[in-house]
Amino acid sequence: MNINNNTLDKSKELAEKLRFSYEKKDLNFINHNKPADDHRKFNLEETLLVAEKLTPKIFSAIEKVKNTLYIPDGIIEVFIKSSHEMNAHAFSIHSEHCGIVINSELIENLESDELKFVIGHEIGHFLLDHVRTLQNDKGDNIETLKQKRAQEISCDRIGLWACGDINIALSAIVKQISGLKKEQLGKNALSFFNQIKEIGKNSYRDRSDQSHPPWFIRGLSLFHFSTTDFFVRKDLKSYKQKQVEDVDKRIENLLSSHIDNFANYKINKIKENYQFWYVTNFFLEDEKLSKSEQDLIRKRFGEDKLKRLKNILKEYSREEAKDFILAKLSQTEKDLNSSIPNEFSQINREIEDFCNSNIH
Repeated sequence: MNINNNTLDKSKELAEKLRFSYEKKDLNFINHNKPADDHRKFNLEETLLVAEKLTPKIFSAIEKVKNTLYIPDGIIEVFIKSSHEMNAHAFSIHSEHCGIVINSELIENLESDELKFVIGHEIGHFLLDHVRTLQNDKGDNIETLKQKRAQEISCDRIGLWACGDINIALSAIVKQISGLKKEQLGKNALSFFNQIKEIGKNSYRDRSDQSHPPWFIRGLSLFHFSTTDFFVRKDLKSYKQKQVEDVDKRIENLLSSHIDNFANYKINKIKENYQFWYVTNFFLEDEKLSKSEQDLIRKRFGEDKLKRLKNILKEYSREEAKDFILAKLSQTEKDLNSSIPNEFSQINREIEDFCNSNIH
């Protein structure tokens, strides 16, 4: 591929303006992705590569999306995989390559314009560098899952921009969640908001272990964004930061009510447990727990935590209590580091400062 580095500048500029502001931009990129290269070779051998004469309708939809997103020729490759799952995914070998695998069930169920939404969404993962960042060897945690959900909101916007119509984007989502085809559905996808009203303001389900937001949050998020001048006029010059920030705040509230409230509860409990055992270990270095230290523990962690600590000190020998506290500190440190690794250093500094500022 002989492509200049600046050929994607306009595409990247558009994608950055469409990025959901609560998504944290990751700058830790892989220049050449060997697993993705292997994945491409596998798809060349096992799936169908979209070509103009072989799959003209799909090829035409891709070309229209490329033009809408300012992407030049030679960058996008699309493969069709035989599968009954309504799914698609993107991968990237390097900064000038975007591979997309679309399952045949999606092709069969979606109209050409709805397919543009899916293609645009997957290209969004490429333009926003979601598929070239270094992956966490330890797997997903509360922090990374929250990031992935925000990334899906960003890419839905790029899909919306690619198809150009909120009804088309919502119709694509409705078909993906229901498996229904055109014959069974009406023309106004906005009518599914009647179901959303039944869901209410808060969710009863804990979805904090999922990488994608539920369909109703995706739908509402797209609808809110579709009302901005930026989308209505489809012009980079029409971007109004304050207007988009207001929409992003609404979406953040949705995510918080239905998903992140569960995640935040878990995070706060893990943080509190680690901080409690850190403070306890720090205050007991002199093998005493003064009245002022007890007051500080009571004020920060509550009476129940203080009573628990007193019982431990009463029931165990000095050496046993020390071992017990160190074991608890070690375990809660691991829990915190595995759940929110990017915040760990900051939390540690805060609790160190608290302890050092209260030395008597």
